[in-house]
Amino acid sequence: MLSALIILSYLMVLMVFGSFINNSYWLFKALEFPRLQKLFIIVILIAGWVLYWQVSSEIDYVAASLLLFSGGYLVYKIFPYTPLFPKSVKDAPGGTEGDEIRIFTANVFQDNRAYERILAQIREMNPDVVLLLETDEAWTNAIKALETDYPHQLLQPMPNTYGLAFYSKLKIAEGGVRFMVEKDIPSVDAILELRSGKRIHVWGLHPKPPVPNESIRSDGQDKELMQVALKAKKEKLPVLVFGDLNDVAWSHITLLFVKVSGLLDPRRGRGFYNTFSANHWLMRFPLDYLFCSKHFGLVQMKRPGHNGSDHFPIFIHLTLNTTEKNDRQLHADKSDVKEAKEIAS
Repeated sequence: MLSALIILSYLMVLMVFGSFINNSYWLFKALEFPRLQKLFIIVILIAGWVLYWQVSSEIDYVAASLLLFSGGYLVYKIFPYTPLFPKSVKDAPGGTEGDEIRIFTANVFQDNRAYERILAQIREMNPDVVLLLETDEAWTNAIKALETDYPHQLLQPMPNTYGLAFYSKLKIAEGGVRFMVEKDIPSVDAILELRSGKRIHVWGLHPKPPVPNESIRSDGQDKELMQVALKAKKEKLPVLVFGDLNDVAWSHITLLFVKVSGLLDPRRGRGFYNTFSANHWLMRFPLDYLFCSKHFGLVQMKRPGHNGSDHFPIFIHLTLNTTEKNDRQLHADKSDVKEAKEIAS
């Protein structure tokens, strides 16, 4: 029993602090994902130490202390994504109708053919903007009915699980589909005109994840995020960035993206809103996001139910907040900007 507790304790300590290694290799990236799961296991191990000590009066103080420290560190990193933390994006009960925007984004899972379930969710949510990811030709044909209510579209069906379909009730004033880093990984870069006539800059992203069957390193993913972060930093218009980022909110790269771009994560102060995997409740992570500039207030944010994909969708209702700007941005220092420029180049 003692040997097992010691081995498992050091293993968990290694998994926690292994995520400190800033390396683009997929294994180090994977260590950043399961923070809540690691905390759950650490709590069980700490309870095991307490029970064993009560029975035998024996304890390995080094292993137990490191385990406690690891658990405390995870609580510290997870805390900003709980309702106990101040909200990054302030609540806005509702603004001027013309300044509001409702967004529905979903990774549909290319092999999923439950088209009607996705369409039913879109009809129920009634968003102004829809971003669907992993859309191939079959998906593009199956959702053509959206064109009736969404006269503005950017469609890039692809067979490699990186196709996209962008539908908007709002006018697309400028922009289109871009291939920022890799020739087979499209993204949306567009300026939308709200009903009030005000313009906002939006990016819709789905970078390639660092997994062995895709790419063993996250270099392409990191480069795309940093390029958008640097552009968003200079943008004068209100900004929205959304999609499947294939990364967790607390990773080094995502936090660097937030700091350099100056954008805000509405999840901070509200909850995890885990979107993947929809099929395995124990291994769920927040991979699908919307980041916004300080100009927006949050009317509503929700995670609709299962629709046949391995991702849950995200729905968010925002309004341009003209009365009170958000003030909880994470700020980048010179070293952050330097790192972002090096990654983006």
